[in-house]
Amino acid sequence: MRIGIDISSVVFGTGVSRYTANLTRTLVAHNPAETFTLYGGSLRQKEALKTFVKSVGGHPRVKLSFFSPTLSSLIFNGIHLPIEMMTGKLDVFHSWDWYTPATKYAALVTTVHDLSALKFPSQTHPAIVAHHRQSLKWIKAEAKAIIAVSQSTKQDLIDLVGIPAKRITVIHEALPSEQLINPPTAAISAIKEAYGLSKPYFMIVGSQEPRKNIPRMIKAFSSYAKTHQLLIVGKTGYGSFKKPGFVATTGYLTAQALACLYRGAEGLLYASLYEGFGLPVLEAFYHQIPVVASNTGALPEVAGTAVSYCVPTDVDSISQAIDDAIKHKDQLIAHGTKRLQSFSWETIARETMRVYESVAK
Repeated sequence: MRIGIDISSVVFGTGVSRYTANLTRTLVAHNPAETFTLYGGSLRQKEALKTFVKSVGGHPRVKLSFFSPTLSSLIFNGIHLPIEMMTGKLDVFHSWDWYTPATKYAALVTTVHDLSALKFPSQTHPAIVAHHRQSLKWIKAEAKAIIAVSQSTKQDLIDLVGIPAKRITVIHEALPSEQLINPPTAAISAIKEAYGLSKPYFMIVGSQEPRKNIPRMIKAFSSYAKTHQLLIVGKTGYGSFKKPGFVATTGYLTAQALACLYRGAEGLLYASLYEGFGLPVLEAFYHQIPVVASNTGALPEVAGTAVSYCVPTDVDSISQAIDDAIKHKDQLIAHGTKRLQSFSWETIARETMRVYESVAK
């Protein structure tokens, strides 16, 4: 089978990036009889794409273009040109949900990670909302199969986009291999000092955007301001928040730095309004810290009984969940370690291949 995969997203340092990188590596490693073509478009980060391709191993064909995200959107979402003009003939092409190319011969498979732009349009930049609507229009019209990373995302596709359930397969994500790091104590101490973390601290991990619910989490955490700190890790996004003295921010971090901060933390605070999956929960499980999570979106599906749940719109509920996480730390860590074993990239790759086989021409 001739399988094309869009790897353009691997350079962005997001959850989608980690999904694409880990799935691609595992697919190529476990399916040597198949012919893989890795397509990537970037104007400024071609070298990063080349570095990723070297990490994949095997002998995939590689097709790189100078198309930036904006140009890719124009070409594939707007003009809607076929991907085969870049890749040559394929049996299957696996795209992501930022843009959706046409295909001449290949069966189109798309992974949808979340529908936050449609669920919270007033809290999302209008251009991003319009962009996602356009891509989802093509996905609904042309994708032979759609992979949703959670049952929650599948239901959103049914309810908000009108895609029939039979076209959607749920395949969960797993712990990114980039976080399989056991940092030394000296490295943990050094990074804590670099960010002024002199007290026990909780982490918020994710892009700084309204659906991440950062203002409520800060307010809920304020009762711990005398004894703890709150560290916000992630890129600046659409929206803003006030930063009191007990809050520190880092911006985007390398995997090594993130691992060090997880290992030094008292817990992960993840009371977002909506998540399509929630990779930081699995990362926290691996690094053995307790998790406070919302009882909405995909988080209950992912976390099971291994976290302290809260109602994300209720500050008092978030505060109580933090209390519970601290009190039941050891129990939650044990449950999280066990829960993590439910997710593996080998299983994901095997189930993804079944999707390819079901639609290949």
